[in-house]
Amino acid sequence: MNQIIESIFPAIISGILATVVTLFWQNRAKKLEVRKEIFTTLMAYRYRIADRESVKALNCVQAVFYDCPKVQTAWKAFLDAADKKPFVEQDLIDAHIQLLEEISKVLKYKNIGWKDIKRNYYPDGLASELNDTNTLRKAQLEVALHNVAETRKKTTDTDNSST
Repeated sequence: MNQIIESIFPAIISGILATVVTLFWQNRAKKLEVRKEIFTTLMAYRYRIADRESVKALNCVQAVFYDCPKVQTAWKAFLDAADKKPFVEQDLIDAHIQLLEEISKVLKYKNIGWKDIKRNYYPDGLASELNDTNTLRKAQLEVALHNVAETRKKTTDTDNSST
């Protein structure tokens, strides 16, 4: 009986231990994967902080890096710069770069620092395309608003003439 217990007990303990270790490493790997995804998104859109993808990633920083005090401090500094009145764009850019730098340290990207993050690729053609798109949207909105105003005017004129 003792021999059975002596052989079964270590097998059970080793199975439980293996499961716990596996779950721990899977959780750690998933956490690292999510952190890398956020960092990659922030780096990819660092030339346009207010882009939809960048904003989504920024809003995840507080939760995903909850256990990283320096990232939390940089996140709060970024929010302070964004809320600052009067708004100073360069302060926001600097706070954004500082946040990315702190995240890169957490991810152990030792060769990515302030200068690397500050430098990005943003071709003139892309800037021109985005500007043209914004101009087109504004023109479409103006036409739509004009059409609505004309329709209301015609409706009001028709209502006034029939009474």
